[in-house]
Order: sequence, then C-alpha cells, then structure tokens
Amino acid sequence: DEFRARDGDGWSLTADGVLTIEDNAGWQDYLKDGASEVINKLVIGKKLTDFYLFDDNTDEFAGSGIECPQFQPKQIEVEDGNPTFVMEGGLLIDTISKTVTLSEMSVQNVVIPDGIQEIGALTFFNREIHSIEFPSTLKKIGAFAFSDCKKLGTLIFPSTLNWIDDYAFSGCNSVSEIQFSNNLLFIGEAAFDYCS
Repeated sequence: DEFRARDGDGWSLTADGVLTIEDNAGWQDYLKDGASEVINKLVIGKKLTDFYLFDDNTDEFAGSGIECPQFQPKQIEVEDGNPTFVMEGGLLIDTISKTVTLSEMSVQNVVIPDGIQEIGALTFFNREIHSIEFPSTLKKIGAFAFSDCKKLGTLIFPSTLNWIDDYAFSGCNSVSEIQFSNNLLFIGEAAFDYCS
C-alpha cells in the first residue's frame, strides 16, 4: 500500500514505505510523529547511535508522553560507517550495549548471537517466531520483547539470565514448555500473561 510521505528534522518516510532516520535528533523527532506503523524498510543512518524503544534510565517508552512505538519493519538496513549498529540474521544489534534492539518482520527461527547481553523492549513484538535460541551471555529480556509472538513454542533460558521484564512473553499462547534459569532474580508483571 502507499504510505503517507512525510519528513521531519532528521528523518523522512517515502510513499513506498522507506523510513530513514539520519541521527539521534531525527529519531526523537520521528517519535513525536507517532512511530507506530508497519514499514517496508527502516534505514539506520550513519549518525544514529541512540536508537531504543524503551529508556531504562527513565523507565518509560521512548518519546515520553507519546504513543508506545510498535515498529514493524519488513526490512532493516544500517548505512555504512555507523559506529554502533550492525545487522545480523534479521536482527538490529547495538554493538556498544550488546543489545538486540529490533528485528525484521520475517524472522522465524531466531538465533541470538553470542555476546548479546540484552533483548530490548518490543524487539520481537508481534513477530511470527517459531523458535528462539538464546546465547549463554544473555542477562535481560526487556518489556514486551516477545509479546504477541503467537507461534513461539519452547523457551529454554540460559543460566546467565536473571531478568525478565513486564509483559515480555504476554500473548505467546502457543508456548508449551519453559525451562527457567536457576539464577533468575526477577519476573515482571504479567510476563507470561495469556500463555495457555
């Protein structure tokens, strides 16, 4: 479908659904525009180094006071020269914080790379994931990270995992088995809500 082409300070969305975020100010400005849509392609500009959907420092979703962003990009591209982000297996990875921050809509059998310590908020929201393999380095799963992944089956958490945030797996109604870590310290509110 045709998109409503528009732009702002440091970002633009074309009529064919390509959203380019040039820098950190562009991301913040785009959040004020709504940031809750399915897009054909997300382009992470080479100056964008602070892309997140949830701010742990303020305990609020990005762009405080606006609609919670539920990004659903079909494709993600990182411009050459970006010092922070890389794409690997359909996953947008922040190499500085060692966090998976977003995924492409097409991901199904996900392998989180070794070295990743966190899966950010809303990273896999409403994806058609069938399986997920967590690395032995994972420490935290963010709020709504896998919310509404209705085809997700078995969850085997690594021994390093100690934090599962609010609503992390809510709506994952096909989960049939969960193996928890002995080192788990926190399971957030409604983390497994509507998991039959």
